[in-house]
Amino acid sequence: MNTQNQSAPTVQRLDLPAIRKRLGLSQNEFSARFGIPAGTLRDWEQNRRRPEGPARALLIVIDKEPDAVKRALEPLRRPVKRQAATRP
Repeated sequence: MNTQNQSAPTVQRLDLPAIRKRLGLSQNEFSARFGIPAGTLRDWEQNRRRPEGPARALLIVIDKEPDAVKRALEPLRRPVKRQAATRP
């Protein structure tokens, strides 16, 4: 097998501030909508850390299909209605 002509996969650069601005969201709004801690988002945007694995995949999908992610996560954001306990 000749591997000389094979190159490493290209890693897509994520411009999180640009994605957020395109969606018209502040850091706190983006964090709340997509379930990402605000501190984590700040670390990514300020290049103190880089999103990896599932977080990176989620951000790529948010970039491409933000409405689909919002719809998928919506049931998780709704408060659970608790029934009042009945006393005998």
